[in-house]
Amino acid sequence: MQNTYAAASLTALLLLGGTACGGADEVLGNAANAAGCAAARQAVAPVKDSVRSAVEDLGVDTSGAQRELKALKATIDTAAGTVTGEVQQSLKKISGDLGTLIDQARASARGGVDQAAVDRAQADLGSAVDDVANVC
Repeated sequence: MQNTYAAASLTALLLLGGTACGGADEVLGNAANAAGCAAARQAVAPVKDSVRSAVEDLGVDTSGAQRELKALKATIDTAAGTVTGEVQQSLKKISGDLGTLIDQARASARGGVDQAAVDRAQADLGSAVDDVANVC
């Protein structure tokens, strides 16, 4: 009889603990978000420096700048597919800014760059990278 009370008490405690700490869906969701944030942080870590380098190369090595920017965009797009919400929106913003910079690298190859668009994309991209770091 004492074992029955102990088992019932333990079951009640576990049920209350599970309710207070969140259900299995919440726990799994938190784990997925943590993994997604880790992937997002890893994806954006080199972005600012790599973009700065690629922009510096626009007038010198336009094909190299395009390759570097396209590789960064592919990495960001992949990471955006692993997360949701605010982090995903920030990654999509980074991807869009990288797209603008890729367009400007193409324009540079043809002899013309919209420097204002490059500056704006770099500033917006920097803010979006900071947003990912702050959210995660």
